[in-house]
Amino acid sequence: MINIKIKVVGIFLILTLLSTSTSMLVYADAPGIWTKADGINEITPILTEDTPGLDDDEASELIHQVQGWAGPTFATAADALNWVYINISFVDDITNYGVTEAWTNPEQTLNQGSGDDEDLAFLLASLLKWHTTEVDTAGGDLVYAQCSSAGGFNAWVIWYDDSAFIWKILDPTSNTIYEIPFPVPDTLWLNDEYVRGLLAGYYPGTLPPVRGFDTDSFISIADGGFGDPMNNYAWSAGYFKSDLYIGTGRNSGWGVIHNIGFPPEITDIIYDDITVPAGNPGSLEFADDMRAEIWCYHNGWTRVYRSPMFELPAQPGTYVSREIGFREMITYTDKYGEEAIYAAAAGAIPPVNVILKSTDGINWERVATPLGVFGSPRAMGVHNGKLFVGAGEAGTLGGGPFIWATDDPSTTINNWVLVADFSSLGPGTNTAVASIQSCYGYLYAGVDNKETGFQVWRSNDQIPNDPSLGAWTRIIEYGGGDMHNWRASCLEVLRGRLIVGTLSLPGGPPDGDPGFLLPKGFEILAIDSDDSWEVLVGDRIPRVPPPDGPYFRPVRSFWTGGFGNPMNFYCWSMQEVHGVLYVGSFNAGVFLRYLSIEDFEEFLEITPEQQALMIAALEQIIAVLEGLGIEELYIEPYRDLLEAFQSDPIDWEAAWLAFAQFSGADLWRTEDGVRWDPITLNGFDNSENYGFRSMVYGNPLFVGSANPFGGLEVFQAPPPSLLAVGGEVYPTNKLWVLTPWLTLATTIIAGGVILLRRRVRA
Repeated sequence: MINIKIKVVGIFLILTLLSTSTSMLVYADAPGIWTKADGINEITPILTEDTPGLDDDEASELIHQVQGWAGPTFATAADALNWVYINISFVDDITNYGVTEAWTNPEQTLNQGSGDDEDLAFLLASLLKWHTTEVDTAGGDLVYAQCSSAGGFNAWVIWYDDSAFIWKILDPTSNTIYEIPFPVPDTLWLNDEYVRGLLAGYYPGTLPPVRGFDTDSFISIADGGFGDPMNNYAWSAGYFKSDLYIGTGRNSGWGVIHNIGFPPEITDIIYDDITVPAGNPGSLEFADDMRAEIWCYHNGWTRVYRSPMFELPAQPGTYVSREIGFREMITYTDKYGEEAIYAAAAGAIPPVNVILKSTDGINWERVATPLGVFGSPRAMGVHNGKLFVGAGEAGTLGGGPFIWATDDPSTTINNWVLVADFSSLGPGTNTAVASIQSCYGYLYAGVDNKETGFQVWRSNDQIPNDPSLGAWTRIIEYGGGDMHNWRASCLEVLRGRLIVGTLSLPGGPPDGDPGFLLPKGFEILAIDSDDSWEVLVGDRIPRVPPPDGPYFRPVRSFWTGGFGNPMNFYCWSMQEVHGVLYVGSFNAGVFLRYLSIEDFEEFLEITPEQQALMIAALEQIIAVLEGLGIEELYIEPYRDLLEAFQSDPIDWEAAWLAFAQFSGADLWRTEDGVRWDPITLNGFDNSENYGFRSMVYGNPLFVGSANPFGGLEVFQAPPPSLLAVGGEVYPTNKLWVLTPWLTLATTIIAGGVILLRRRVRA
């Protein structure tokens, strides 16, 4: 099992670049530019102007309209490619400039009459963009020089032909053009507008580590579902009067599997592992096993609430639990100054009054709520003195994409006001409010939309009180540029900036077309006070682009969706603590173990090209780990995986066993949404902790897991021994890097990745 504490170094370091624009031309023989310092090729001065960092930059020094160009205007991209191949010789940098690596601009490559991979790519990209009729950048075409260090440093040109909806690679060292499904992730992309991506070893210096709680900061303070594994989910967490409260979800894993409707042969296998309620729905035994609970942590754990059961009056002999779980908790002080903790219930029976309230944490009573709040509300928030509740999906008795507000959540009167109704606001059909957050003086709402992707709305009034169309402004639509993102599952504020976490699930395309969407990792976006927004973590090539694009999206941190792991379906929880944001995922990788070896092989469908890429990547990973002196114990899984892929045919059983080691929820931290460090990638060494469902901060930080196998677990950081000195733990000597698994997962599960190789003309 990979232990995140060893800071395993992957193929791609989290080192990126920052600079300002400049029109200065930098030549390969400029003094000091291409010298090597501390083993690093200092190519970045041409890109970063000596300011290494993480912001966008542009590469106009390398890719631009060729000055003094007297050559032809090319009719087609193939013509431009052929011209470069015939007229510019392939010569390595040692021969040309006497250094290991040099990047030259088009003018110098033309003057020299030769260059290596990247020199030819920069020249070809410039000719395509400014001197080729077939390439229409004004009409939506994209042209980049792309560099990679996988399998040896190499470079080529990628061209997105907007008229044909096709990505193409043009290799000027071999005069070849071929189509690809989408460009290779985690490489460096350059054009005259900006530089994006990461390329290990080509950036001077290091970035400061992300502050915050480290792996060693966390201890487990509860496991096994408080002694009852049917408490699967720490579905909600609240902090009230210096005590922690956890609202459980009962047999939640069973509920998910039951509702999906897997074939019986798969369902039966999974049911053998997860907790399953006794009896049949409606039976007394079943209802008893589904009774949601609330637990309090104060010098130990105490159960302070257990849902009552009812026999339905209209159906004698049919029993139900009034609540099967509590999705959300929040502390709120009403207009009379009474402070209380509120818990929003899932599956409440009867369908009204779905919120519980306690002023002492021990005695709980139901708050009178409108029928429209029904539908398993997922979101509660406090904004400008009022309590807001977002309704869940509509059932037969209520619910929908609504927000209700009150300043007097009473148990005796119904005084809620409907302040938002997103049901008729397209594109697509909004179905529920998944998240609520106060930011910039306004209220924001994340809305589910399975047809065209999630939306985020902002109230136009600082205290929203009108549900009509003009009272809210849509800030994000079409799932932030990828309609596969259908829920804005989390909203949180980091250093005054609004952060959005998404949810994606495999399955049929949102537009109803035939086909199947492969797993896609969640994304993280940021919204600024002027309503502009950007993607912080996500896929540059959207899985399901909006009708009118974009078909390429800049990603600020360069991390692909799910931090490179497409089995990270959900951004399931977020919590800011003293300027550090913590993000917990739902990782479905644990369910790969229910695939047979044959199913696993069919699921991945690795081509010979992808197999070759995997072998090259694994060889490089192992070499890096060996060079760092990492213990063999941690290198061994990669050797096993390499051996499996070197087999002819692939040894799928060995590969399956290797992949099974990387299950379990992720927990990440960031200070700016750009630099990210993983705290754990395997549920704190328990792959059956498949999600971090809830987080709350009360000094310490508490994280609750979802575990349908052995019951929920609760973690605390820092441990009690450090609380006495009031110290939050801020490691200062660590630069976290991503375990190589994440790149591998993206490579083989996302599919369609081309073979990277050193391209040298014979």
